[in-house]
Amino acid sequence: GVMGAVRDADLGLMLFSAPIYLASLWILAYRWHLLVRMAGGVSHLPKAAEAFLTSVIINYAAPIGLAVPSRAALTKRALGLDASQTGTIALWEIAFDVLVLGTGAAAWMLLADGAPTQVRGEIAASSTAYLLAGLALAALIAVVAVVAWRKPVLRQKLLATLRTIVVAPTRRPLAAVYTLAVSIVYWLLQGVVLWMLVEALGVSVSASFMLGFTSLPILVGMLSPIPGGAAVREGL
Repeated sequence: GVMGAVRDADLGLMLFSAPIYLASLWILAYRWHLLVRMAGGVSHLPKAAEAFLTSVIINYAAPIGLAVPSRAALTKRALGLDASQTGTIALWEIAFDVLVLGTGAAAWMLLADGAPTQVRGEIAASSTAYLLAGLALAALIAVVAVVAWRKPVLRQKLLATLRTIVVAPTRRPLAAVYTLAVSIVYWLLQGVVLWMLVEALGVSVSASFMLGFTSLPILVGMLSPIPGGAAVREGL
């Protein structure tokens, strides 16, 4: 069982991975600080880090994923951001993660033999969940579009906010580059931690396997109703 696997594991290697994981959380808190600056807000690192780490605790304690909206709300209150700045931070955090993880997943599918076929098979098994999630998202977008179309003032406000969010990295490119670099460092550290945990359990894996194991399941879990990309992770 689980206890037997832990008992037989390399405890020293598992303990060594703990401070690396802790450091990665602080890197994420610093990235949140950079996102506030990219959005045009005046950030204060301790306050931004407090909002981020509090949201992480909320996310672990809540029955559903509330990390992004809760940290956005906490940051808005702590640093006095407006709606467009808050939206910029929340959406571009996801966008940077998708960019990094998507690049890793694409690289894995090119490097690993038979990876595309294997992934298609695992995702096909959960096609119903993807279809339902897609329909729900399309319905939500349709409702928002209809409401906005009937109210010109609301439509103009939504379009202006959306434009502000989309072009935010181009207005502060240096902050955007820093944020992307920090995102890459964070996911590399996550891959290292996972690799150390797998090796500590006495399983030898290749670098290409860990690239796929770190990127694709997390990306699927982020963009789908499947918790943590479970089907793809088990398939890998």
